[in-house]
Amino acid sequence: MDNLFPGNPLLGCGALKELDSRSGEVKSMHTAKPHRCRGVASKILEHIIKEAQRRAYDCLNLETGAFPEFAPAEALYTRYGFEYRGPFSEYIDHPNSVFMTKKLA
Repeated sequence: MDNLFPGNPLLGCGALKELDSRSGEVKSMHTAKPHRCRGVASKILEHIIKEAQRRAYDCLNLETGAFPEFAPAEALYTRYGFEYRGPFSEYIDHPNSVFMTKKLA
């Protein structure tokens, strides 16, 4: 696919899914390889947190992988105040998944 914004490469992406009127889920966080370790993921996560607060959510949840390559993501979420929790929504307990939550209220 061609870059829709020539001269402005895609640095990363993330999404916020509404679980119910009081909670959301961080979805699909990803930083393009050439832009990793430059604060891109932090900016995306900050934006998602602010949007969740704007929506007046009480908490923000996420699921990430448990493999070593997910350690940087887990560390990022921990730096932003996420704490470990069990499965939520339709997730089931699985050894390859890590579940986290952040209270916003």
